[in-house]
Amino acid sequence: MTWQEGTGTTAAGQIKTVVNKVVFPAIDMILAVLFFVKVGTAYMDYRKHGQIEWTPPVLLFACLVFMLTAPMYIWGIVCKGGKRMEKKESMGTQLNAAQRYMEVFDPFLEENPPYVPEDGATLYYSRVHYWIDDGSPGFCYYPEHKTVEDLKKESSMQHACACDLQGEKLRVKIYNYVHTGKEPGRNVQEDEYTLACMGALDSNVKELIEGELACEELLREMEPERRSIIEKEERERREALSLPMSERQEMNTELFWNIIDEVNQRADPKNQERF
Repeated sequence: MTWQEGTGTTAAGQIKTVVNKVVFPAIDMILAVLFFVKVGTAYMDYRKHGQIEWTPPVLLFACLVFMLTAPMYIWGIVCKGGKRMEKKESMGTQLNAAQRYMEVFDPFLEENPPYVPEDGATLYYSRVHYWIDDGSPGFCYYPEHKTVEDLKKESSMQHACACDLQGEKLRVKIYNYVHTGKEPGRNVQEDEYTLACMGALDSNVKELIEGELACEELLREMEPERRSIIEKEERERREALSLPMSERQEMNTELFWNIIDEVNQRADPKNQERF
């Protein structure tokens, strides 16, 4: 048992003693006085009006019985709940090694202490650089290793093709990285993915893959409804960019007030006027 655990056990015992010997008896006495007072007033009402109101005395009697018997079982419930919370917190601590590392990682330092997951496993993740035809490049991270074939199903690649209405070829360069640890390895999970995006994990290149995909092939894998929405938004964006600056400012102002109106109406549906 650690010093903290011993101190906690002692404090818990003292709290239990004080509550059992001081708090519960005081509440019992107050309820007992109220119960007998209420019984007396109910009897006086019966003598005066010929009717008796049973509800208040019954409720006070039930509360009194509950408080008299509470020390027999209340601590079992509280202790079990506390143990469940301690177990949940300890599990959370085991799963949050990445969160703890985020607090100490400094991207401006030349060297940071290496991240070590709870299981010490080797971690796999990837970064994909992509560009359409000879357009501007983009990149995104994935929590596992990728192949060119895998990218056909990725919504980010499909979205890139849908935004380029005249694009023909999606060219990709895939870096499959390894964060050194014990084998067997595994893909990054949850907060570890954030560490990968922050550049906090080792960037040892296990495999570099280059390839290209036909945009039309990727778009066929995309849901038609989602594709039409993205293409419509892209056309509207390009049309807006082709307008004179004064008209674009007017459109942006109108869009701003439309958003304000929508927020205002959600907050108060009765308010339909622009403030």
